[in-house]
Amino acid sequence: MKNTLYKSAVIAEINWTLDDMGVLTVSGSGKMPDYSCGKNPVAPWEDRKDAIESLVIEDGITEIGINAFRDCRNLKAVRLPHTVRRIHAYAFRNCASLEVVESDRTVWIYIYDKRQTAEEDTVVFGVESFLNCPWAAIKWDNYYLQDGALYVCFTGSGRMEIPEGVHTLKYFSMANIVADEIICPSTLERAEAFAFSWAVIKKGIHFPEKMEYIDPYALADCSFGSIRFPNGYAPADMKKKKTYLYGNENLLDLHRVPEFVGKYYLGTEQIKGSDRFRRLKIMERKPILHKDGRITAVWDRDYIDVGMSVLRKIQRGSALVCIKHENGKVICVKVIAMRHVDAYAGADADEDILCVYLMCPEQNGNSILPWRDSYTFFQMSEVRTCFQDSNGKALAESGKLRFIHPDTYEEWFLCDRDGDEWWGTASGALRLWLAAHLEMRVDTKEKSFKKEH
Repeated sequence: MKNTLYKSAVIAEINWTLDDMGVLTVSGSGKMPDYSCGKNPVAPWEDRKDAIESLVIEDGITEIGINAFRDCRNLKAVRLPHTVRRIHAYAFRNCASLEVVESDRTVWIYIYDKRQTAEEDTVVFGVESFLNCPWAAIKWDNYYLQDGALYVCFTGSGRMEIPEGVHTLKYFSMANIVADEIICPSTLERAEAFAFSWAVIKKGIHFPEKMEYIDPYALADCSFGSIRFPNGYAPADMKKKKTYLYGNENLLDLHRVPEFVGKYYLGTEQIKGSDRFRRLKIMERKPILHKDGRITAVWDRDYIDVGMSVLRKIQRGSALVCIKHENGKVICVKVIAMRHVDAYAGADADEDILCVYLMCPEQNGNSILPWRDSYTFFQMSEVRTCFQDSNGKALAESGKLRFIHPDTYEEWFLCDRDGDEWWGTASGALRLWLAAHLEMRVDTKEKSFKKEH
């Protein structure tokens, strides 16, 4: 059996074969596609992945795409050529039988590990690319560590003890781990945003006395039975003696912790002259402490982090509009919404996927028109990471959804979507915004082209 996977100006040709012995061979040149949405919603061997027992990537392939071999649970061995320099997110996630990965390159670096290495010797692997993969758990003794920082945990079960000497849990380091209990080392000082995102900890987490900082989103959407805080530390408005929070069925379902998750939420305000558009704002709500010691509002389902809030609003049929500007000039307008796609990439079923419409506007008298536009599709989970920020307090004070370059600014609006008329949505939001920002301008088409070329 032989199939052509993908052709483009960047990727010449990639082919694959799966023989009767369960050997999948992928050949060609360039980067493999990301199998997430658009023209490549799933890998072409999706319906035969249970038959894959070994994988051979031939010379010429440079990168393995997102989700390429995800959930190939019978895959036992992988052979990579020297040309493979990058393995993208989720590529081998849940390959529960994978015990051998051979590569001529000798150095493996996690994508968020910023150490400098010789490129010709290095393979860079992405977020959860080897989650629940025995090979990675054995290679790194289950934890990818550098200079006291824990970047990745590859699998979890039973009682897990994070190694002594670790002082920082990095972004997503324990994400999606399933365990009975997690014991943090006495040396631990910091837990960054989404460190335990979507983890399931049946009994609980024990934070050590040396702990100095726990990001407000460190336990975002984490399910747990109990949490022990450092002695004397407690969430806002809680009695200092109360250093334990015990879980119950409601707690495990709501996935919320006072102060850590739900302190900030996404609010809106009306725009003058329009009932359709609302400006997005970061707001803060405080838990209610009752005389009998009960805390109520913190367990409210409305307490959601910014990324999930954005995602839910899109799923409910709203559109997000972003206006980006710098130095008194509008750079671009972006619309994010769910778009109904009819039988794309050969699929028979209709599907809603996340769509981004990008508009670079031009000023022509009193009219504002797009001089260049484009569509992009991406995974739902990427919306959340797009808006993540490790400093919830700074988010609330700035009233912005995310921080970018200080010379570039963004304002975000929520609106009701009107079919697929993205240009009308983008232009309408921009007209309202310009009316309230008379100091801003939109370049003519000629000026924009001149700067690009």
